[in-house]
Amino acid sequence: RRVHGEVCRTFEFLMVDWTEKIPDEILGVVFSHMDDLSLATAPSVCRRWRDLLSSSDGVILWRNRCLNSLSNRKERFEMEQPFLNQAQEIDFWKSTAAISKHLEFPSEFEPHSELTATPPNTLRLSDHVVDASRDRAIRANRAFPNPRKTRVVPTFVAQASGPAKFVWLTCAYYEVTLQPDNPLGHRDCLAVGLASSAFPTEGKQPGWIRDSYGYHSDDGHKFCGRGFGAEYGPVCVAGDTIGCGLTMEAEPAVFYTRNGMFLGVATRIPAILSTELFPTVGVSVRSALYWNFGEAPFKYNLLRRDWENGRPFRVSVREAVEFVQAQRNTQPQSPILRFGVPPVVARQPPPLTPPQVPPPPTTTAPAA
Repeated sequence: RRVHGEVCRTFEFLMVDWTEKIPDEILGVVFSHMDDLSLATAPSVCRRWRDLLSSSDGVILWRNRCLNSLSNRKERFEMEQPFLNQAQEIDFWKSTAAISKHLEFPSEFEPHSELTATPPNTLRLSDHVVDASRDRAIRANRAFPNPRKTRVVPTFVAQASGPAKFVWLTCAYYEVTLQPDNPLGHRDCLAVGLASSAFPTEGKQPGWIRDSYGYHSDDGHKFCGRGFGAEYGPVCVAGDTIGCGLTMEAEPAVFYTRNGMFLGVATRIPAILSTELFPTVGVSVRSALYWNFGEAPFKYNLLRRDWENGRPFRVSVREAVEFVQAQRNTQPQSPILRFGVPPVVARQPPPLTPPQVPPPPTTTAPAA
């Protein structure tokens, strides 16, 4: 009888659904330690988990996970457009976390032996440098997102007043400002642009060699992988702010701005080139340089409609979610973008072949 009672208690213990006994607070802690793929498939465990992850707690969970994956995180921000419903908001943050997990945004320029840093985000030629007009360049610590891998970029746009706006853009952008402490001489030049990781930082300016692009302040010319430039924009002076952007298209476009004015498309990069491009600045000036990757408001308003053919850089919430859904269809091998369990492909048996029937033996008639 005692053994029978222990067996019954053990059976009752095994039959208890412990997922229903765990408090919501502890489940929230468990969910926060899951990876993206496990959290995305957690609603299929039971109805209670599905309801919990579909509620406002699930929105906060995915929202915090998305913000933690972005390098330029902002504590206070606001959405450019409201969500239609709670399900769309969860899908939006889930999609943003999947995309931003594979993106690394530049935040500063790599140090140079002849440059001294005067924070925040400011560089200046050291006093011991005699020839300020010698060609030298600085490169960002990370590359811009690759247009071959994504068409939209989740980012924060700082505002002059109020919190930053969290938006999806179809471009990556940065600005460099010449501080008005030293006027530019006839030999001074600031070259703002993009270059690959193979670009030499000594003896060259952006745009002079292959896989580099630059807008030069001394003559206002654009340089696109060649040693000679073409007329493009005005000559820059101390106090000007020059911006450089890269669009997320099949054939990405490089464009520049000056003091908040769009100067037009400088060049388009062929689709066959898959080299990652880093923000690169040629420094041949005595003036201090201030760079901005989005920590402060840009001079150029990325939310305006003055892109080619009136197309805006900003995409709506619905367009962003539709893009991620299309990305899932075009990249089914990525479980993070699919947010589901990778399908189990059954091993196909080898095709059946009919048995080989040996030919009948040939007999020869005996000689008469």
